[in-house]
Amino acid sequence: MQVFHLRASDYRVSTWAGGRTTELFLWPREGSYADRRFSFRLSSATVEKECSVFTSLPGIRRYITPLDGGFTLIHRDHYQKKLRSLEIDSFWGDWHTECVGKATDLNLMLNGQPGTMEVFAGSSLTVVPHRGRFEGFYALGDGEYGVDGKSYLLYAGELLILHLSPADGPVSISLPPHPSIHISVEE
Repeated sequence: MQVFHLRASDYRVSTWAGGRTTELFLWPREGSYADRRFSFRLSSATVEKECSVFTSLPGIRRYITPLDGGFTLIHRDHYQKKLRSLEIDSFWGDWHTECVGKATDLNLMLNGQPGTMEVFAGSSLTVVPHRGRFEGFYALGDGEYGVDGKSYLLYAGELLILHLSPADGPVSISLPPHPSIHISVEE
Protein backbone atom coordinates (compact mmCIF):
# COMPACT_ATOMS: atom_id res chain seq x y z
CA MET A 1 0.00 0.00 0.00
CA GLN A 2 1.23 3.46 -0.90
CA VAL A 3 0.01 6.35 1.26
CA PHE A 4 0.04 9.94 0.01
CA HIS A 5 -0.62 12.66 2.62
CA LEU A 6 -0.81 15.87 0.60
CA ARG A 7 -0.82 19.44 1.88
CA ALA A 8 -1.23 22.85 0.24
CA SER A 9 2.52 23.01 -0.48
CA ASP A 10 2.18 19.81 -2.60
CA TYR A 11 -0.59 21.19 -4.84
CA ARG A 12 -0.16 22.84 -8.28
CA VAL A 13 -2.08 26.07 -8.94
CA SER A 14 -3.00 27.43 -12.39
CA THR A 15 -5.69 29.61 -13.95
CA TRP A 16 -8.69 28.77 -16.12
CA ALA A 17 -11.22 31.01 -17.88
CA GLY A 18 -13.50 31.19 -14.82
CA GLY A 19 -10.94 31.54 -12.02
CA ARG A 20 -8.12 29.53 -10.45
CA THR A 21 -7.67 25.76 -10.23
CA THR A 22 -5.56 23.76 -7.80
CA GLU A 23 -4.47 20.27 -8.83
CA LEU A 24 -4.53 18.17 -5.66
CA PHE A 25 -3.63 14.79 -7.16
CA LEU A 26 -2.98 13.37 -10.61
CA TRP A 27 -2.40 9.71 -11.44
CA PRO A 28 -0.06 8.59 -12.76
CA ARG A 29 2.15 11.13 -11.01
CA GLU A 30 4.19 11.72 -14.21
CA GLY A 31 0.98 12.27 -16.23
CA SER A 32 -0.20 15.58 -17.62
CA TYR A 33 -3.61 17.21 -17.35
CA ALA A 34 -2.77 19.61 -20.21
CA ASP A 35 -1.99 16.65 -22.52
CA ARG A 36 -4.92 14.59 -21.08
CA ARG A 37 -2.46 11.85 -20.04
CA PHE A 38 -3.94 10.77 -16.72
CA SER A 39 -6.15 8.06 -15.25
CA PHE A 40 -7.74 10.39 -12.73
CA ARG A 41 -7.34 13.90 -11.38
CA LEU A 42 -8.63 15.53 -8.22
CA SER A 43 -8.71 19.31 -8.19
CA SER A 44 -10.31 22.29 -6.52
CA ALA A 45 -11.29 25.41 -8.43
CA THR A 46 -12.51 28.85 -7.58
CA VAL A 47 -15.36 29.98 -9.79
CA GLU A 48 -14.85 33.76 -9.74
CA LYS A 49 -17.17 34.81 -12.58
CA GLU A 50 -20.93 34.83 -12.19
CA CYS A 51 -21.24 32.84 -15.42
CA SER A 52 -18.50 30.64 -16.91
CA VAL A 53 -18.17 27.74 -19.33
CA PHE A 54 -16.33 24.58 -18.30
CA THR A 55 -13.41 23.34 -20.38
CA SER A 56 -14.45 20.64 -22.85
CA LEU A 57 -12.98 17.28 -21.76
CA PRO A 58 -14.14 14.57 -24.21
CA GLY A 59 -14.17 11.07 -22.70
CA ILE A 60 -13.71 12.34 -19.13
CA ARG A 61 -16.32 11.50 -16.45
CA ARG A 62 -16.60 14.34 -13.93
CA TYR A 63 -17.89 14.59 -10.36
CA ILE A 64 -18.17 18.06 -8.83
CA THR A 65 -19.37 19.59 -5.57
CA PRO A 66 -19.27 23.13 -4.22
CA LEU A 67 -17.23 23.26 -1.01
CA ASP A 68 -18.74 26.60 -0.08
CA GLY A 69 -21.57 28.57 -1.59
CA GLY A 70 -23.28 26.97 -4.51
CA PHE A 71 -23.92 27.21 -8.22
CA THR A 72 -26.16 25.97 -11.01
CA LEU A 73 -24.77 23.72 -13.72
CA ILE A 74 -26.48 23.94 -17.08
CA HIS A 75 -25.64 20.89 -19.19
CA ARG A 76 -26.91 21.95 -22.62
CA ASP A 77 -29.26 19.36 -24.17
CA HIS A 78 -29.17 17.27 -20.96
CA TYR A 79 -30.34 18.88 -17.72
CA GLN A 80 -29.78 21.72 -15.28
CA LYS A 81 -28.92 21.21 -11.62
CA LYS A 82 -28.61 23.63 -8.72
CA LEU A 83 -25.94 22.47 -6.24
CA ARG A 84 -25.66 23.65 -2.66
CA SER A 85 -22.53 23.08 -0.61
CA LEU A 86 -21.47 19.39 -0.64
CA GLU A 87 -24.15 18.28 -3.14
CA ILE A 88 -22.58 16.29 -5.99
CA ASP A 89 -23.27 16.18 -9.71
CA SER A 90 -21.75 13.72 -12.20
CA PHE A 91 -21.57 14.41 -15.93
CA TRP A 92 -19.48 13.88 -19.06
CA GLY A 93 -16.71 16.34 -19.85
CA ASP A 94 -17.69 16.68 -23.50
CA TRP A 95 -21.10 18.12 -22.53
CA HIS A 96 -21.32 21.86 -23.00
CA THR A 97 -21.56 22.91 -19.35
CA GLU A 98 -22.17 26.42 -18.07
CA CYS A 99 -21.77 27.34 -14.42
CA VAL A 100 -23.86 30.14 -12.90
CA GLY A 101 -22.77 31.33 -9.47
CA LYS A 102 -19.52 31.79 -7.54
CA ALA A 103 -18.01 29.14 -5.27
CA THR A 104 -15.03 26.93 -4.57
CA ASP A 105 -15.48 23.37 -5.79
CA LEU A 106 -13.91 19.93 -5.60
CA ASN A 107 -13.73 18.06 -8.89
CA LEU A 108 -12.91 14.42 -9.68
CA MET A 109 -12.05 13.65 -13.31
CA LEU A 110 -11.94 10.03 -14.48
CA ASN A 111 -10.24 9.18 -17.78
CA GLY A 112 -11.58 5.69 -18.52
CA GLN A 113 -11.39 4.55 -14.89
CA PRO A 114 -14.48 3.59 -12.87
CA GLY A 115 -14.85 5.65 -9.72
CA THR A 116 -17.09 7.67 -7.43
CA MET A 117 -17.08 10.73 -5.19
CA GLU A 118 -19.31 11.06 -2.12
CA VAL A 119 -19.62 12.94 1.14
CA PHE A 120 -18.78 10.54 3.95
CA ALA A 121 -19.42 11.37 7.61
CA GLY A 122 -17.25 9.96 10.37
CA SER A 123 -17.23 6.26 10.98
CA SER A 124 -15.09 3.49 9.67
CA LEU A 125 -14.90 1.31 6.62
CA THR A 126 -13.04 -1.75 5.46
CA VAL A 127 -11.80 -1.90 1.88
CA VAL A 128 -11.00 -5.23 0.23
CA PRO A 129 -9.16 -4.50 -3.03
CA HIS A 130 -9.88 -7.23 -5.59
CA ARG A 131 -7.77 -5.25 -8.06
CA GLY A 132 -5.70 -2.09 -7.79
CA ARG A 133 -7.64 0.88 -6.46
CA PHE A 134 -7.35 4.25 -4.82
CA GLU A 135 -9.27 5.36 -1.75
CA GLY A 136 -8.99 9.07 -0.97
CA PHE A 137 -10.26 11.47 1.65
CA TYR A 138 -10.36 15.26 1.32
CA ALA A 139 -10.54 16.79 4.81
CA LEU A 140 -13.29 19.37 5.26
CA GLY A 141 -12.12 19.99 8.83
CA ASP A 142 -9.19 19.04 11.04
CA GLY A 143 -9.20 15.44 12.17
CA GLU A 144 -7.48 12.12 12.61
CA TYR A 145 -7.71 9.39 9.97
CA GLY A 146 -6.62 5.86 10.82
CA VAL A 147 -5.31 3.33 8.29
CA ASP A 148 -4.73 -0.16 9.69
CA GLY A 149 -3.90 1.32 13.10
CA LYS A 150 -1.58 4.08 11.83
CA SER A 151 -2.81 7.62 12.47
CA TYR A 152 -2.71 10.58 10.04
CA LEU A 153 -3.66 14.08 11.23
CA LEU A 154 -5.21 16.03 8.38
CA TYR A 155 -6.06 19.70 8.47
CA ALA A 156 -8.91 21.18 6.41
CA GLY A 157 -7.97 21.13 2.73
CA GLU A 158 -5.47 18.27 3.03
CA LEU A 159 -5.77 15.00 1.18
CA LEU A 160 -5.06 11.39 2.11
CA ILE A 161 -4.80 8.96 -0.84
CA LEU A 162 -4.30 5.21 -0.40
CA HIS A 163 -3.06 3.20 -3.40
CA LEU A 164 -4.10 -0.39 -2.70
CA SER A 165 -3.39 -3.69 -4.40
CA PRO A 166 -5.01 -7.12 -3.82
CA ALA A 167 -1.85 -8.16 -1.94
CA ASP A 168 -2.73 -5.61 0.76
CA GLY A 169 -5.78 -7.63 1.82
CA PRO A 170 -8.55 -5.91 3.81
CA VAL A 171 -7.64 -2.38 4.91
CA SER A 172 -9.42 -0.81 7.91
CA ILE A 173 -9.96 2.95 7.72
CA SER A 174 -11.33 5.12 10.54
CA LEU A 175 -12.54 8.67 9.96
CA PRO A 176 -13.09 11.75 12.12
CA PRO A 177 -16.67 12.59 13.18
CA HIS A 178 -17.13 15.45 10.69
CA PRO A 179 -17.78 14.93 6.94
CA SER A 180 -15.00 14.28 4.42
CA ILE A 181 -15.12 13.95 0.65
CA HIS A 182 -14.43 10.30 -0.19
CA ILE A 183 -13.20 9.24 -3.61
CA SER A 184 -12.78 5.69 -4.82
CA VAL A 185 -11.13 4.88 -8.16
CA GLU A 186 -10.37 1.46 -9.64
CA GLU A 187 -7.33 0.81 -11.81
